[in-house]
Amino acid sequence: MAEAYDYPWFAIRHLCFFRHSCFVIRHFQWWDSLRSAHPTCPVDSGQLMLPGELATRWTVRMALVGYFVGAALRGGPARSSTQQQVARTVWTLGCLLYLAHVACAFHFYHAWSHAAAYQRTAEQTAAVTGWNWGGGLYLNYAFTVIWLADATWWWRRDDRRTLVWLEIAVQAFLWFMVFNATVVFGHGLIRWFGLAGCVLVAVPWGRILLCRDARRATRL
Repeated sequence: MAEAYDYPWFAIRHLCFFRHSCFVIRHFQWWDSLRSAHPTCPVDSGQLMLPGELATRWTVRMALVGYFVGAALRGGPARSSTQQQVARTVWTLGCLLYLAHVACAFHFYHAWSHAAAYQRTAEQTAAVTGWNWGGGLYLNYAFTVIWLADATWWWRRDDRRTLVWLEIAVQAFLWFMVFNATVVFGHGLIRWFGLAGCVLVAVPWGRILLCRDARRATRL
C-alpha cells in the first residue's frame, strides 16, 4: 500500500525534474547560440542579462565598496591598529574583486584582445568627451598594477605612517580614476554611488593633507 500511495508523488517529482531538465537544456542551447552569434560582447536588452555581464558588473560594484570603505578607514582620524587591520582586509578584498572584474571584462567583452579593449575605451571616451582616444586603457592598467602593488606592500609593512607623501600620491591617483569611472563616465545610480563614495574618501585624506601642511607651516 505504501508503494501504491507513493507512486503518484514519485511520478510527479520525476515529471517536474524532466520539465526542469528540458528547460535547462533549452537554456544552454540558447546560450551557446547566442555566444556563437556574439562571441565577444554580452547582450543587454534591458530585460536580459547574461552571466558574463552579471559577473562583470557585480565584481566591479563590490570592488568599489571595498575601495571606498578601505580607503576611508585607512585615512580615518583614529588610524588605530584594529581599524587599520580591518581597512587592510577590506582594501585587499576590493583589490581581488577588481582583478576578477578585469578578468571578466577581458574574457566576456574583449576576448582577451588588447586592441578590442583599446577600441572600446576610445568609443566610450568619444561618447563622453568627443575625443576618440583609447589611451585611458593604459591608465586602467596602471590603476590595476598600483592597487595590487599597494595592497601587497601593505601586508608586508605594519607601519602605514611612513612615506606619507607616497601614500597620498597613490591614493590621489586611485581616487582620480574611480571618480572618472563612476561620476564622469558612469550613469544612473552608479554615478551617485560613486560621488558619495568619493566624498567619503576625500574627507579623511583631505584632512591628512591639510594637517601635514599646517605642521610644515608651523616649522617654518
